[in-house]
Amino acid sequence: MYYNRYINFSIKGIILSSIVVSLFLQIDEKEAKAASNKPLSIAGTTEPEDDGVIYITEGVLERGYEIFSSPNWVTGDNSPRNYSDSELKALKNNQESKQTVVQQTQRLSVDKYKDYDSNAYWAKDMKWAIDQGLITGYQNQKHPSQPSKGVGNWIDPYGSLTEYQMLNVMLRYRDGTQFESAKIAMKDKTATNFAYVEYHFANIHGIMTKGSTSNANFAKKQVTRGQMAQALVSMHYGKSVTLQQAVDFMYANGLTTGSNSSRGQTLENFGTDTKLARAHIVAFIGRYNDVVKGGQLKDTLNNPTEYSTVTTPPNPTAPKFEHTKYDY
Repeated sequence: MYYNRYINFSIKGIILSSIVVSLFLQIDEKEAKAASNKPLSIAGTTEPEDDGVIYITEGVLERGYEIFSSPNWVTGDNSPRNYSDSELKALKNNQESKQTVVQQTQRLSVDKYKDYDSNAYWAKDMKWAIDQGLITGYQNQKHPSQPSKGVGNWIDPYGSLTEYQMLNVMLRYRDGTQFESAKIAMKDKTATNFAYVEYHFANIHGIMTKGSTSNANFAKKQVTRGQMAQALVSMHYGKSVTLQQAVDFMYANGLTTGSNSSRGQTLENFGTDTKLARAHIVAFIGRYNDVVKGGQLKDTLNNPTEYSTVTTPPNPTAPKFEHTKYDY
């Protein structure tokens, strides 16, 4: 009898234990499912929680940024990628699951451009501009003005110089990498005006333009020598100047002698309405840089001008085409 009672109690114990284990398993399954739906925590977490959920700590996140910033980091196209500090900051500030980082155009040496001519009047200044990062050109694209030349790296020196391109060169010269970082940080502003950042900084620095942050119509228009002169001289002084004041500055500092030095230093001889090619902006910026660095710049707004005899290169014929890409 006692033996039978012992057997009955044992069977009941086994059944009860099975029920308890089953209940615990169901609870664990529910917690696991809830945990799998719980978002990962990033900000403010210093140690893993004790609830079985693995959290991403700040240390782990920072390590991820170190990996991204390594020159050995590889992009989807298997090419080396080195993220800038501003891009890493953008990554950190944006915790969306799908984060897009602006792909920067890489800096190439001048010999990598198929249309670079070492014998051209603009060769020295173009090389300087490319080495300084002022010019990136059209990389791995069809030639913008002569598509029949095929795909390659082009600077298109005789292509039309637009206001957008002119401002990019001037602002890169003036502000360097700060301007490039700002273009990434303010990318959302370009949704309605692709040249918003350029016009924004032009306004801050007092650079004269026809377009504005609310009007991009002039951004794609070819600029004239008069426009370029006013933009360059207003950048130098940080305020607006008249066309005459701008041209006087150009003559006095040897940046030009006009289209024909024998005709005198006049507005007409300067050719204020003559449209510019892309090579001209680097020629003028290069000469301006030489004068500034040499400490020979003359303040024509406050002092009498003394004219130079630097020869101005001839203007190439304006090409008949529309650019397929705006950046210079």
